[in-house]
Amino acid sequence: MRAILLLLTAALGWAEEVYVKTVDGVFVPAVYRKPQGNGPFPAVLMLHGGVGGGGFPAAKNFASGRVPDALIQRGYAVLSSDYRRYHFGEDETQDAIAAYRHLESLPFVDKKRIAVLGSSHGGYLVLLMATRIRPAAVLSLAGSADIEATFYDLAQKARRKITSYDQWRAALLEGGGPFNEVPLELAWRFGDRRELFRDISPIHHLDKFSSPVLFLVGGKDNLRFTGKAFVDAMQAKGKPALYSEHEGMPHGFYMGREENPPKQFVDALQVMLEFLDKHVK
Repeated sequence: MRAILLLLTAALGWAEEVYVKTVDGVFVPAVYRKPQGNGPFPAVLMLHGGVGGGGFPAAKNFASGRVPDALIQRGYAVLSSDYRRYHFGEDETQDAIAAYRHLESLPFVDKKRIAVLGSSHGGYLVLLMATRIRPAAVLSLAGSADIEATFYDLAQKARRKITSYDQWRAALLEGGGPFNEVPLELAWRFGDRRELFRDISPIHHLDKFSSPVLFLVGGKDNLRFTGKAFVDAMQAKGKPALYSEHEGMPHGFYMGREENPPKQFVDALQVMLEFLDKHVK
């Protein structure tokens, strides 16, 4: 298994910048890479974590490194796309779907064999995308599967502490101020309307899933609880879903950004590649 690291020591293939036109005419930056040859290749849409609006630097960063290098080496084309900076918003979801449609249109891509892979907030977006479209496979690396369970109570706490518009604006401009930025933004948009938090939670839309889903997470990541609940609920409905937890690992370990990644990263990468090969390649 350690031998897989031999594939990951250098950047593979080449990268090209493109603009993807989304639903309302906005263009979002993306970067694609492909193996040598004309294809058609199976492909993976990759969505980075954090918030959107990072431009080409964010897309390029996520298109480089051990995970995309391994995908290229395995014969997959990769499109790494940015999206607009809205936490759990409709616009960013439409941006991600537009990137998927762009990947379908590329002449060297087999449009019937496209997977989506996202980390953290990107991991949430690929789950939400799978309630709208049907990728060949969905890989959520520590995505938020249940927004209601994760953020509703935190959002209500923020509402009780910050009551004036000026306080809200100042806190948001400071990246959340004394609160986490995500529940603060959700509180600002949704107030105490719990049904709106449920509506953007993938776990409450299980009947809309038809793609096989891998949820991969570290053993020290709090998102493992809702991720496990999501996979259990999928399996209870007879839907293909796999849960993969890696002992002692924090949020973000699955990208292998360290100079010497731990064995858990190697194991996680193997799980990703085997899942893709089974359902896509």
